[in-house]
Amino acid sequence: MKPIDRPATIQKTKHFLQDYPRWQSQAAGFSQLLAGHSNVQLTKQLARADYECQLRLKTITAMQSLGPTMALYADLLTDRFIKQLTVKQTCVDLTSKQKYGFITERSCNRYQNKALLNFAYTCPRNLLVNS
Repeated sequence: MKPIDRPATIQKTKHFLQDYPRWQSQAAGFSQLLAGHSNVQLTKQLARADYECQLRLKTITAMQSLGPTMALYADLLTDRFIKQLTVKQTCVDLTSKQKYGFITERSCNRYQNKALLNFAYTCPRNLLVNS
């Protein structure tokens, strides 16, 4: 097995998760368009947008079931990329859940990189970049 280029994998996974709001908006838009029409092309586009959203959400859900550390990573990814909170807001949210102690912004950034790597390993889509 070839070694993984960690920085490149982190960036690829980050971009993958940052696309979530775009897919979510497209799914909502296609749903509204389909309400008045029965267009096969729109139906395919809606299915693709819904699939892309579900792929991200279900991967994060799978991570939550893999233990307390992975649950922290899943919560962090949800806050940062699904809810689109800032690092500061994410730290406050994770701390307020009382499952995790106080999390500094520096720790949050470090955890985020670990979370992105773990997401890349968990996701069915190949997000790993080989060296």
